[in-house]
Amino acid sequence: MHGLTGISMFSSAGVAETYLEDLNIHIRLANELLQERADYYSHFYPQVDMVVGDIMRDEVFSALNKKRRIQGSHCLVEERLFHPQRN
Repeated sequence: MHGLTGISMFSSAGVAETYLEDLNIHIRLANELLQERADYYSHFYPQVDMVVGDIMRDEVFSALNKKRRIQGSHCLVEERLFHPQRN
C-alpha cells in the first residue's frame, strides 16, 4: 500500500473520509466517543480498527496510541504534545 495511512479521530459515521481512498489516504484506525456511532462507522468501514471511548481517559488513549504504532498510522498530534507527562 502506498500513500498515507492515518487515523480518523472523532469519526462519527465517517462522512468526512468518504473519498480519502481516492486520494491515496488509507484510514486504518478510528476513534469515536459513543458506541452507537462507532457501530455505524464500522458498518461502512469494516476494514478500519475502531477504538471506542473518550481519548482523555488513559486506557482509551493508550489503546489508540498502541494500535497506531502497530499499524504505522500517522498522527498529526504527537503523544508528548497531547499528554506531556507521557513519553
